[in-house]
Amino acid sequence: MAGFFNWPFGRSKKSSSPSSIRGSIASPRPDTDAGSDLQNAKADERMIELSDPRYEAYAAVRCSYWTGIGIVDSDVIAYMISPQFSGAPAWPTTRQSFVIVRREHSLIIASDGLSDLFVGTNISGAGFGSEVYIEVAGMQAAPFDEVRTSWAFSLIENFARNLADWGGINNQIERYGVTSSEMPAPEAIEKSWISDEETVGILIGLPPEERAIKLRLDAANDILMLPITLITPAELAFIAKGGAAARAELTRLLIDAGVGAISDLGRRSMVNSKLGV
Repeated sequence: MAGFFNWPFGRSKKSSSPSSIRGSIASPRPDTDAGSDLQNAKADERMIELSDPRYEAYAAVRCSYWTGIGIVDSDVIAYMISPQFSGAPAWPTTRQSFVIVRREHSLIIASDGLSDLFVGTNISGAGFGSEVYIEVAGMQAAPFDEVRTSWAFSLIENFARNLADWGGINNQIERYGVTSSEMPAPEAIEKSWISDEETVGILIGLPPEERAIKLRLDAANDILMLPITLITPAELAFIAKGGAAARAELTRLLIDAGVGAISDLGRRSMVNSKLGV
């Protein structure tokens, strides 16, 4: 997997539905690497414009997915100027946003737009083929501005930008299942979760409880709804030492402990409490 980069850009509040926030049109920058998911995207002869009804249809499907899980905020985290104009990786359109979903005991921050159609191209696949999110225990009542400036948003925002920079991650998920990596530590996260290298560890694609990881946008396009899960420095070191087998064991322990895909700053390390390393 490609290395992670830290993309530090500001963000602002937009009060509108996720499907209606669209900036000025600019052609996206599809990744042409051999391993890119975009290599598998379907193409047709027509150039895609923002007036294409599939944009609204796909947004409605994604919104329905989240409303079936929790209460979706009417405000989304968005940008006055698209981050791609400041050097961040391009999304399928200039609209880059994140929705907030409140559950009984947790809060979800999810990208909304990575699976849009690539405007200005004839690629008919659903963008990068996935949306990404983080679910955090105990944040369900946090005010909007607190969510927007939280470590959790910083982490998922940076991960979404890296996914766009790679051109997608579906190939790796379908090949390996749950994957893992480390990212630059976000500001405001507790020091106990930061490694000696000033990074944090994550699992990517841990199957969430009672929630489909695959979402059908239309007859031609399925996408993955991929969670990232914060792991402790000890768990990160455990995976670095033990590889795929250790990652599978940690995944099993998190599921068995009832933690699952949720990022919970108050939980104990599975490594220290169960594996003794």
